[in-house]
Amino acid sequence: MIAEAQKICISYTDFNLLIKGNVYVFDSTIDLCLNVFCWATFRRAKGAVKLHTLLDIKTAIPIFMHITPASVHDVNGLDFLTFETGRYYILYRGYIGFNRLSAIDKHDAFFVIRAKVNLKFTRVSSEKHDKANGVLCDQRMLLQMRLKLKSISLYRHHYLYNCSYHQSNLNIN
Repeated sequence: MIAEAQKICISYTDFNLLIKGNVYVFDSTIDLCLNVFCWATFRRAKGAVKLHTLLDIKTAIPIFMHITPASVHDVNGLDFLTFETGRYYILYRGYIGFNRLSAIDKHDAFFVIRAKVNLKFTRVSSEKHDKANGVLCDQRMLLQMRLKLKSISLYRHHYLYNCSYHQSNLNIN
């Protein structure tokens, strides 16, 4: 049913993404009123659940959803996904778990994360970049990990946006 809905929605959208393959965004958390949803305890005075949702960017159709207690960390939601070869997964920085990112890489899929400030990496090379478009660096990097995993090779794109008030790192495998 989801596949049929995607075919219909893709033909009606004006959203044009110049990437082959599907692009998904994955996120979670729904705050709930504890007085109404007494079963959704999260904190003493707050109720919540996590609705881990994988949303198809091109069609705005959720293709996967899984509910967990709000106490389950975001990164654990990745354990419920089946990664598809050649697809792109956009993740918030709460999803930085190197075992899980390595799993995406093993499926020949790609991920984009917003890096945490304390991300440790070694720069392998730098590419020419267009500072006029806000790109501050375009680098190939290797993650420095404590665990003995296969090393993950990433691209680091550091850029400015919103009139240069914010800086962000995007890491793409």
